Amino acid sequence: MSYANTSRGRVVSLKAKLAKNPKGSKSVIEFLHEMRAIADDLALAQSPISEEDLVVHVITQLGDEFNSSVAALRVRETPIAFSELSDILTDFGRMMKENEVVHQSLLATANVTQKHTFKHQNSDRQFHTPRDQGWSSNFRRPRGGQSNNYN
Repeated sequence: MSYANTSRGRVVSLKAKLAKNPKGSKSVIEFLHEMRAIADDLALAQSPISEEDLVVHVITQLGDEFNSSVAALRVRETPIAFSELSDILTDFGRMMKENEVVHQSLLATANVTQKHTFKHQNSDRQFHTPRDQGWSSNFRRPRGGQSNNYN
């Protein structure tokens, strides 16, 4: 196997990885570093990709949570630089993480409040039997009514 074949195989592998490398559960920063590293490896293998193509590969693999950011980027008049994209996505990812923390905190607070309210309501609840409500064991009659005493 010659050096040219090995190098060509490496280029094909890197291009395939760049095209199919979804963000998944990686952090935004990890994902962007990985995509930049693949682009840098392609450049070292004498097969550089344009910055615009790198941006396209990144935004098409971010995931649904970034749809609003991607939509805004697609309508831009001028191409966005990778460094600017990185700043925007990092800020957006940080904002999403902060919102998640706030959401989890609100859920925990609501859960504790609900449990406390439920306990409080149950401790005040009194259970009444028919006897407590003035009913005879044999006949149903309201309190103060005439007795059906057959003795």
